[in-house]
Parts: sequence; structure tokens; C-alpha cells
Amino acid sequence: MQQQEIEQIAKDGILAFNGKVTIPLANELKEKLIGALSLVNHIRIDLAKTTEVDLSFLQLLYAAHLASAKTNKRLTISKCSAPFKQAVMDAGYTHHRGCILECEDNCFSRKGDN
Repeated sequence: MQQQEIEQIAKDGILAFNGKVTIPLANELKEKLIGALSLVNHIRIDLAKTTEVDLSFLQLLYAAHLASAKTNKRLTISKCSAPFKQAVMDAGYTHHRGCILECEDNCFSRKGDN
């Protein structure tokens, strides 16, 4: 996995994940998500360069989503790779309201959306 980077832009930030985002890297990935959420009010997750995605990463994203909602922050997946889309489909997440493969504004728990 290439080094993950957080780009802070005013109160918003971008966290780009590259390469494999799988269970052997779960702790590192978790720390990156926690760190990003502590820095900004709206974190955009860029997954365009992920090459392998597993269920553990999807679960981390879901946990980050819940944490962001509890702290009145926002988490958006702004770009998706084919492996990410496949992992979402394989996990069955496309069957839940709000989860779309386009990965744009897909958070159904934002304030005002229910």
C-alpha cells in the first residue's frame, strides 16, 4: 500500500487511499480514518486508486460514517475504483438505501435526509 495522505482544505479534507485496503492493513487504515475525522468537519474519501478492497475496509468505512454522524461531521466517498465497487456489490451493500455505486453524496444519514 502506498502512503495515505490527508489534504486539508479549510474545514474540508480529502483522504486518498491507494493500493490494497485489506485486513492486514486494518489498524493502519482505521488510524488514518480517525485522524482525518479529528482534523476536519467534512472528509472526502478518494478510492480511485484502490486495487484491492475487502469487507474489513467496508466495515471501517461504515464505522467512520457512524462516528462522523455522532460528531456532526460528514463523510463522503467521492471517487471509486472498480475493485471498490465490486467489494460493495459482493458484500451486498448496494441493497441498502443510500448506498450507490456512483459514490457521490451517498450518505443517507446526513441531517435532513431520512
